[in-house]
Amino acid sequence: MVKQTNVICFINEYLPDLEKTSLKYKDKINFYIGLEIEYIKEHHDYFVHLKEKLDYMNLAIHFFIMDNKICGVKNNITPVCYRRLLVEASERRELWLLAFGQPDVSTP
Repeated sequence: MVKQTNVICFINEYLPDLEKTSLKYKDKINFYIGLEIEYIKEHHDYFVHLKEKLDYMNLAIHFFIMDNKICGVKNNITPVCYRRLLVEASERRELWLLAFGQPDVSTP
């Protein structure tokens, strides 16, 4: 199931529904709850809290914060800066099941 959602909806609706489904089928299948989440270093404490409710989180870096604005990776970052973000996020291994890059980062 793929569903894009906001934080409140995820915590109040999506996660309880997944937990209920997990319990319902626990004797029939291995059911893991996880998500792909944008890495924004300023939200590290939130990620730690969220990880307590999940089996895994996949790291994504499609956006980053620059000058207090959210910027898309595709048009606003050099490969060197993107690599720096990816390395920084990967160093927080306690959070992520998998760290991966976006191969579509363009060179200037």
